[in-house]
Amino acid sequence: MQLPHPDPHDLPDPQAAHAPWWTHWSALPPARRAEVVAVARTLAEHGYRAWLVGGAVRDLVLGHGVGDLDMVSAATPDVALGLFPRARAIGKSFGIVQVDGAGESIELATFRLEEGYADGRHPDRVRFTDSLELDAKRRDFTCNALYFDPLGGELADPTGGMADLGAGVLRTVGEPSERFAEDGLRLLRVARFLARFDWQPAPGLLEAAYQARASLVGVSAERILGEFQRMANGPHPARALWALQQAGLLAASFGAGQAVDSPAEDRRLPLAEDLVQLRPKFGLVAWMVLGLDPDWTGLRPWSELQAEMAAGLERLRVPRGELAHTLAVAAGWRALLAWHLPDDMAAIVRCLRETTGPLVAQLAWIWAKRYGQPGDAERVQALRDWFASLPPERIRPRFLPNGTRWQALGVPQGPELGRCLAAVETAALEGRIASEAEALAWWSTHGPRPT
Repeated sequence: MQLPHPDPHDLPDPQAAHAPWWTHWSALPPARRAEVVAVARTLAEHGYRAWLVGGAVRDLVLGHGVGDLDMVSAATPDVALGLFPRARAIGKSFGIVQVDGAGESIELATFRLEEGYADGRHPDRVRFTDSLELDAKRRDFTCNALYFDPLGGELADPTGGMADLGAGVLRTVGEPSERFAEDGLRLLRVARFLARFDWQPAPGLLEAAYQARASLVGVSAERILGEFQRMANGPHPARALWALQQAGLLAASFGAGQAVDSPAEDRRLPLAEDLVQLRPKFGLVAWMVLGLDPDWTGLRPWSELQAEMAAGLERLRVPRGELAHTLAVAAGWRALLAWHLPDDMAAIVRCLRETTGPLVAQLAWIWAKRYGQPGDAERVQALRDWFASLPPERIRPRFLPNGTRWQALGVPQGPELGRCLAAVETAALEGRIASEAEALAWWSTHGPRPT
């Protein structure tokens, strides 16, 4: 049985005091509004007032696109399951059921109180209530403790979230230390919200996050990585990096050994701002590189830093391909800063022709511009321009004999064949050979005799 779908234009008139927010509500696609109204009407017919709550209301007020639709009422899970045949419990002990409509699902929760968070994520005890005000006290930030009645048009704001939205301030509901102790992931959400909306932290918020950074230890790697992905692809990622660094959360996220003693000397912040201007999408890879290298001096040997970076990425369970991609970027930008033409011609081509090449070149140029010696940025840019001018055959020489061809000429499989292929390609990348015949002639003169 599907939920009834009223005509989305046949909705009650809003209360005059909340007409501005009703305008935003009306901007929600009709089908989505109809789903919410259908749930609210079903509950109202049985004596329960339902509210749209959380991020959906926040984004409606701000005039932004709305993601998930979450609702709340005094109806217990058993009541909700009885009223909606297509509902199923997804967190019954926490008062949450999922109501499936014709278009999308809506999470319907029961007003509740939460007590104790021994594992730093889940409450030890949950008590249902019929009080919206008590329900609001358990929420993370005031901007997410907004409730909207889709039938009457009333906007309930028990924690002052509207004033904070108007001022562009991110504030926790109640004491920050308590909210962060309940769920360590809220520490990272601070950075994400500051970056997404370009808000300011409420007085003492980042200081409280710094004091509570140990709460992040119990948060799963998948959840941390998910927050990083959202920050990296958001509109103001440099702001997120700043907030994380101010709160000491980069070290806590990636593992031990990454702390920076003086935030004022952290070179990642201006670098991140430059990178954002260069790239419409900051990218998770660049985000990881910035996050894993505390001071970006580039002075530590890569052999020492590589193990720390790999350990940090593995802790967050970064997929293998993304892990290799990130380490390649980190190694490449350092190497490019040290390479020169013509001595390192083949190495430069091999680096810049990879999928990581454009990002490597940007990172190296940004660092050289900010912190390099006079002329470093111009040299790196000259390398980029030189590479861009190369014809395809100089970047990936297709004329070179393959491994089978070399074996036919007597070069055995194993390390010798690998050295053979690398040596001949180096000569081709340096422009010393330009055909298979020249490759064979070059090998007959410079390579070891085939056996």
